[in-house]
Amino acid sequence: MRKEATAQEWKRLYDLGMLFMKKKPWEILNNEEYIRICFSEDDEAFFTIMGNGGMEYGFGMYIGEIAFRELNLLINSQSGPEAEEYSLYLQNCLVMFTDRKQDVPDEQMAVIKELKLNFGKGRDWLYFEKHARGFLPYIPDQEEVRVLIRYMEQLLPCLDQIEKKKPRGFHLIHHGFDYTLRNGSWKLESVIWNTQEMGKLPLTEKTGNVRQLSSSWKQLNATWEVDLALIHARIDDENYDRPLYPYMLLIVDHKIGSVIFQEILDPLCDPPELCKKMIELMHQNGKPKEILVSGPIMKEIFSVLERDTDVPVTEASLTNLEEFKKGLLQHMSASCFNDAGAGSFLEHMGLKEEEIQSLLDIAGVDSEQDLLTQLSERFQSLSSPDGGMFFGSPLDYDGWDDSRIIWDNPSTLRKKTECTRQFFEHSLPFVEEEAVDDDWDDWDEEKCSGMIDASWCEDWAAMISLCKREKLLAIAEKLGVKSDTQKKAAFAAEIHKTLAAKPGRLKDFLTDTERAALKLLRAMANKEDCVFSDAFPFPAGVIVSLLENGVIDINTGHTGDILYLTVRLPRNLKGIHL
Repeated sequence: MRKEATAQEWKRLYDLGMLFMKKKPWEILNNEEYIRICFSEDDEAFFTIMGNGGMEYGFGMYIGEIAFRELNLLINSQSGPEAEEYSLYLQNCLVMFTDRKQDVPDEQMAVIKELKLNFGKGRDWLYFEKHARGFLPYIPDQEEVRVLIRYMEQLLPCLDQIEKKKPRGFHLIHHGFDYTLRNGSWKLESVIWNTQEMGKLPLTEKTGNVRQLSSSWKQLNATWEVDLALIHARIDDENYDRPLYPYMLLIVDHKIGSVIFQEILDPLCDPPELCKKMIELMHQNGKPKEILVSGPIMKEIFSVLERDTDVPVTEASLTNLEEFKKGLLQHMSASCFNDAGAGSFLEHMGLKEEEIQSLLDIAGVDSEQDLLTQLSERFQSLSSPDGGMFFGSPLDYDGWDDSRIIWDNPSTLRKKTECTRQFFEHSLPFVEEEAVDDDWDDWDEEKCSGMIDASWCEDWAAMISLCKREKLLAIAEKLGVKSDTQKKAAFAAEIHKTLAAKPGRLKDFLTDTERAALKLLRAMANKEDCVFSDAFPFPAGVIVSLLENGVIDINTGHTGDILYLTVRLPRNLKGIHL
């Protein structure tokens, strides 16, 4: 039976959380410089500090060695195709985040209101979550709040000691700290984490006398494809104290593509339990010649099968199983949208009758049901690497991996300015700190997260050639460029030639605000950095003006609920005094 933490316990936890944020430990540690806090051999937790990348702040706390090993297994496999899909399955931790107010879960917001806390307009809203295998992230219960308090009361003095030993901004790969209670006092030691070794799951689980028994099992002339499939659906079950988000164990015959076994896993089904299920299946039906898995995570989880049954576990492309998973996803989305008991889905979204009719006309269908059926049939593209909407939470932004972003790719100046204005209209706006009032409920629910990044571009001439002729004439006059040609492209080329030779002259036709924006964007490009729209201190008009002056180029895009604006700067401006 779930029991909620008291207001006093939540207040103590939030007091500790705010002290943690004031210390800014991400300036001392990166997220791979783990901290182990150890009360005893069987009472320990591992902390990873978030914030060094400038995107999200807080910590993750992994209780016990197994949870820590699962974290390292996930991190070591991040470049593989499976890491994202198994991230929820392997994450068993308590987490503290800071984010925007509208991103704080409702259950946690109720606690914040009860405590009468106000974190302002930015990304400073502090909240806690329990991430557990088979469940949606959810507000910690009383026991979990008490565990957080107990460990955080030692984490804070530990951070103070670390700061005395380690300069800010200085990071060593795989280094970390061990903070252990010995003879009644706490001792801090520097350690080196062998993350490759810590990414291996122990093979000490009891599977019975499997090795001896498996030699007598029937040998099948078949190869199995084995994987886990995230169900992508919230399930509320009265037998559990939080919403389920389960996985399904799937086994497909590699040669003929038929499904041999499928079962939705109980949240308590950990990697050893998965192996037991496979062993029971082989005991009942026979051993395959080989088991194929999609990558190093599943290979590590099922490594005990190789040890105890002599069935090789090999990383390979699971072609048949992937097709089945795509079909399963499509079927689930169709079931979700075609639920007759849901009433008018579009009305629940807040659309008016005339707006719904307009959608039906555009789609060429007669009913809302036909429209939703058509949409569900297209949801197979959700997992397409070529873009498209997708289930689940959006990934943290990564400038090197934009495969999930649908880009607009505007080709004309009119389209580029239009896309820029739309980005600023629909994303969260920048608010000066002094403009934040006491009405902490005053935020726009219709706005969504926006991400702005900047990069260098070699083709400045192409940017200038987009300018309108009257703008080119004004720029040419300020630069002293004269030309007899009537062709716009040739005229733009002469302006580019002048600016490329002396790019510092750019400031002659830019305002102080435009120069300030350009300096900030240039710093972002140099650092390969990005900012959220509510932290970008310039309005749409400044970006549009830089566009119209041929100083920058842009592209915009979106995922499920994040807007993106990429600003391209001429490499000629790198290091030029503005």
